[in-house]
Amino acid sequence: MVILKTKIQCFRCKKKVDKNETRVNKSVNGEPRHECFTCFKRYRREPLLAGVEEIPYKKDYYCQRCNYKFKSKLNTCPYCSKNDLVIGGNVSLKELM
Repeated sequence: MVILKTKIQCFRCKKKVDKNETRVNKSVNGEPRHECFTCFKRYRREPLLAGVEEIPYKKDYYCQRCNYKFKSKLNTCPYCSKNDLVIGGNVSLKELM
C-alpha cells in the first residue's frame, strides 16, 4: 500500500500539513474542509459549526400574501413557500390595520 504525502491547507490556521494528519469536516454548504489536529484540539466544537458560520436563530416574520405571522430561521412563508412579501421583525396588529 502506498501512502502519498500530499500537502493540504488547514482551513483555520492556513498552514500546509500532510493529508494523513488532518480531519475532514463538512461545512454548512456541504463542502469538505480539512483541519489539522492542533487546531482541532484548540477549537473543539461540532464539525458543522467549526468555521465562521453563525448559528441561525428564529426570528418573527409576517407574510402579507397569506396574512400569516410565524417564527422561522428562514424568511420564507411555510404556507406559500415564497419570500417576496415577507416582512421581518415584530409585527403587531396595530401595524397591520
